[in-house]
Amino acid sequence: MTWNGEGELPVMGNNTYINSGLSITNPLPLPAAPDAQYAVKTSGDELTQFSVSGNKKVYFSKANLRYDESSGVWSFHENQIDGCIGYVTGSYPQGYNVSLNGTKMDRFSWGFHYPTTTGESDYVDGSTNLDVNDGTDWGCAFKAEGYNEGTNWRTLTAAEWNYLLNNANRGSKRFMKVTSGLFNITAPNTNTTYYSLFISGLFIAPDNFDPSKYSFTSGFANKTWNNATGQSININDVNTLLAAGCVFLPALGYRDSNGYQDYYYYSSSPTNTNFVGYYWSATGGPQNPGSSLAPKAEALMFDRTANTMPSNNAQFRNLGMCVRLVWDAN
Repeated sequence: MTWNGEGELPVMGNNTYINSGLSITNPLPLPAAPDAQYAVKTSGDELTQFSVSGNKKVYFSKANLRYDESSGVWSFHENQIDGCIGYVTGSYPQGYNVSLNGTKMDRFSWGFHYPTTTGESDYVDGSTNLDVNDGTDWGCAFKAEGYNEGTNWRTLTAAEWNYLLNNANRGSKRFMKVTSGLFNITAPNTNTTYYSLFISGLFIAPDNFDPSKYSFTSGFANKTWNNATGQSININDVNTLLAAGCVFLPALGYRDSNGYQDYYYYSSSPTNTNFVGYYWSATGGPQNPGSSLAPKAEALMFDRTANTMPSNNAQFRNLGMCVRLVWDAN
């Protein structure tokens, strides 16, 4: 199916054209930056930028990608920490729905597609890269909460993930693996605790981030950046980092291949939630010489408990992993 640039880009759902791919021709002019309500920003509504190569900067979507099976609509989670494991002590809190079950799914097998079998051959070919121009990248037809921004959203490549985390030109404070103890969320205008939350994941700072400009708790200045060791952090510092325009990637684990459904593999519950984070890249993985397995695809992986650096790893394309989209800033 081809979009001629007139009217709305088709909403991705249970539509027959998904298997055959989507080509975009003569697209309408798109804004140079995403609407602030859909991107990571400071508490002052300033969009923050992140270098992903020597000559390219991006904006990050405000939270992880999700898909509503019942309506066939893609959107972003409301908060960057959505999906972190918590313990409900009362009514489920608005805005903190972890979407581990139900109709909104947030871990997807590699590439924008509609799986029909449990075989890996059903998925986007891992010997190529995802591309918005051929309909294989999640950003090609993303529709956020009824706000259509066409093809400007896309998935980072493995090389871009690597530059973002490891290139010193971005500044001396680029990322921090963190974990928090349980903290309580209380109902508005009451003293009733209805949710206890445990945060674990990876903070990524904007270019040339300067923590001295913000009010952190005592001892935060001694936290180690760009390090394999996870850092203990409290909720006040979590909120300060978010208000400073940092990206947070929650460690949401992955879904195993017990079954399949629209756009994702699923299992009864995700594996390694709050311990390991897996985030797809747009980069196809290495071949498997002498193996009947199809090529894998590259994903960013980080482990809060292991003394290892975040890095790209080849993963089976049928595993359900997180997706965080970006928008080119230049």
